[in-house]
Amino acid sequence: MNRSWFYVTASWRAILFGGVGLLFAISLLMFRIGSLTNGASPAEIAVSQRIWSYKEIFNNPINMPYNLILTIGQKLHHHNLVNNRRLSALMALAVVVAFYWLLRFWYSLRIATLGTLLFVSSSWLLRTGRYGTTDILQSLVIVPILISVWLMRTRRRFLVLILFSICAALMLYIPGLIWLLILALALRASTIILEVKKLPKWLIATCGLIFTVFLIPLIYGIVREPSIILAVFGLPNHFSILTFVNNFWHVPITIFIRSDLAAHLSIPHLPLLDIFSTAMAVLGIYACVNNLSLDRNRLVICALIIGWVLASLDGPVGLALILPIIYLTITAGLAFMLDDWFRVFPRNPLAGNIGATLMTVAVLLTVFYQVNNYFIAWPNTHTTRSEFSQRF
Repeated sequence: MNRSWFYVTASWRAILFGGVGLLFAISLLMFRIGSLTNGASPAEIAVSQRIWSYKEIFNNPINMPYNLILTIGQKLHHHNLVNNRRLSALMALAVVVAFYWLLRFWYSLRIATLGTLLFVSSSWLLRTGRYGTTDILQSLVIVPILISVWLMRTRRRFLVLILFSICAALMLYIPGLIWLLILALALRASTIILEVKKLPKWLIATCGLIFTVFLIPLIYGIVREPSIILAVFGLPNHFSILTFVNNFWHVPITIFIRSDLAAHLSIPHLPLLDIFSTAMAVLGIYACVNNLSLDRNRLVICALIIGWVLASLDGPVGLALILPIIYLTITAGLAFMLDDWFRVFPRNPLAGNIGATLMTVAVLLTVFYQVNNYFIAWPNTHTTRSEFSQRF
């Protein structure tokens, strides 16, 4: 009891901000989820009308974490379009929680809070996370990154290793995420090898068994249809160098300058990021590249490059994979700017508070813009009304 009370009194600010932030995230992700648009898109209708079965999941296990829940929902007669959107929103909430937790490992409470506020209010995340398809699954790339960092910073190795085994297996069902798992393990290879040598053999065997059991549907699917391995690695069935070069050029243009994506992903001719977020992303990329000695900076830059390449292949990987990584660079930009400000005024608390206040105001204005962008501007555009026109 005394230990628990000490933890609460010592961490009350983090608990308070975390609780309020969680309620804010749930509100954004669930508010009018079934009625914001007048109808549904063809892709959402196709998912909601599809007949799901466990046999089908074994035959084609790609995106299994999402499809398995849909199958269970169908068996329980809870399978409809609105519930599909809620499922996507719950997965988006998991992405947001993992994002905040990762930032708490890397940055101060202030930076973690500001970065997560920008992320959860992003119209890009809201359009992806409230859409009744499997798109949001690729943003779960943040989860293996979090667990790989957590693994190095906790003494509860048994629990974390079990979670990592389950998470690593499930991530292999999502196109392209295998590359990020390999990256996370490669950057920590020497440390992981040293730590594994200290573990009892029974624990290593248990983790290996759990990992293998969770991979059974994927192994069965690949044996039955070898081409599934291409989807696991996020590769297209047919590669075109011209398509790749064109997409490679258009990915940053879509994110930072001008987007011509489908209506469920953006407002026509507007970039996925606003001006402030773009400035912070550029600053964050500069800060990461300028200090590659830090593991987290190497992880972010390499993950960004991998996501950029995979999204350019015109295969099963979309921009949702890049979404949380871009916001990691935005957070790095926030941290870099505030660190520089405090370095200029190291002994002037008034100047330091002014800088922190100005940054907080800029973040809150961006949050206001992004929320209005999604809840007011986006559903009332002609392209959105045209795409989301089917009744459900």
